[in-house]
Amino acid sequence: MRLLTPIGVMAAVYLNEYARDNWFNRVVNLAVINLAGVPSIVHALFGLGAFVYAARFGGETFRSDDGGSRWGGGPTGGMVR
Repeated sequence: MRLLTPIGVMAAVYLNEYARDNWFNRVVNLAVINLAGVPSIVHALFGLGAFVYAARFGGETFRSDDGGSRWGGGPTGGMVR
């Protein structure tokens, strides 16, 4: 946390103040706006649909006591962060 917070802040300042306007910066800006503007329940439902149902992380392969929610929650949390 002590290492990554300054790196994140410096990257944000660079992208906002110094970087040229190109497709990569527009994609990053769109991702930030989407993550900030969408409630967390929508991200959770997307993770449920994408990882538990589509990738079958909740099926017989990854059977656990809670129905595979840990296998679907891990990639969802990693994607949101």
